[in-house]
Amino acid sequence: MEPPEDGELAARLPEDVLVDVLSRVTGPRSLAVSRCVCKAWRAIIDGEGLMRRELPFSGIFICFRELCLPEFFSRPASLDRPAISGKLDFLPRAIEVRPDGNYYIEDHCNGLLLLQGSYIDDHYVVNPATRWWNALPLCLDNRTGGIVRGDYYLAFDPTVSSHYQVFQIPYLDWGEDEIDPTSEWPPSPYVLHVFSSRRGCWEERLFVREGDAAGTVANARVRFEGQQNSVYWHGSLYVHCQSDFVMRFCRISLSEDKYSMIKPPMDIGWSSYLGLSEKGVYCASFVENAHILVYTLTESCDQFEWILKNDYDLKPVQMFDGQVNGPWILEDINYDNFRSHLPSINKEEVIQEKFEWNSDDNDSPIQRDSLFE
Repeated sequence: MEPPEDGELAARLPEDVLVDVLSRVTGPRSLAVSRCVCKAWRAIIDGEGLMRRELPFSGIFICFRELCLPEFFSRPASLDRPAISGKLDFLPRAIEVRPDGNYYIEDHCNGLLLLQGSYIDDHYVVNPATRWWNALPLCLDNRTGGIVRGDYYLAFDPTVSSHYQVFQIPYLDWGEDEIDPTSEWPPSPYVLHVFSSRRGCWEERLFVREGDAAGTVANARVRFEGQQNSVYWHGSLYVHCQSDFVMRFCRISLSEDKYSMIKPPMDIGWSSYLGLSEKGVYCASFVENAHILVYTLTESCDQFEWILKNDYDLKPVQMFDGQVNGPWILEDINYDNFRSHLPSINKEEVIQEKFEWNSDDNDSPIQRDSLFE
């Protein structure tokens, strides 16, 4: 009698034992490999959230319109993990992202940054934690007639695969052209250019719309202030696009792609932001009287609905002029860059003591689920 295979032995283990064993597997890559062994292991790893435990939240990048560089707001590095710098000074001089080291963050997703280089067609995917980077090849887009070269969005889930995708999503320019203003926008099928790190090249993919269009070409041109943000959730890319609609791209199989248009919340304000939390896709919107409304997106029977979750009054925050000292550190990249041109100025050392803010406290101003590596 032949001894049973290793897979058969593993299948005989009780579920609680498997949970304990898989919980001891360290590293996202090893867990990703274990997740591919069988459906039972995948269910345990996903159900217990084991992959998420291996993704530390090290900090957030804050972009300011009036400053050259984003600032990196981070917790102090532990002894077993190298410090992360928002300067991205590990990028080779040969591909320096912008003059004087400046760079622009187009998008981010689960720890990866999508940067725009010195030229509008230069794009880089960067992991600040591992100091890894990759320059994307040129996307050959021959669209004409009112359709401007699209914005770029990143889709990446390290709990599923180490590969990522970059979507180039076109938008309509202002002005008169040969496009019929009464025609549907976005069209169906919708032709997009998608870069796959697995294949290492750009490809054209057709996405067929499910449900109604967002409106017409004329509607889409009414209000558009440039690139908005996106989130990637459970295999779908949600993009804040023209007319404040949210475009949901979902890949069903290797041979079929689709997208849906999701109407914005009824009371959306003048400035809104698409975000992600443990329970899914959120939308935060500033409205009159210094209020911020937070909505969560629900889906049932292919129908989407925004549910108002919180209504925050920001006036007490505006009146607060005190300083909160905590263990998190603002790297102050712009000041350092400015000081480098003025050697006579000495920057005071950051004093890291008498901390009052515990970043793991649920009542803290910034929640853990709003941070990314």
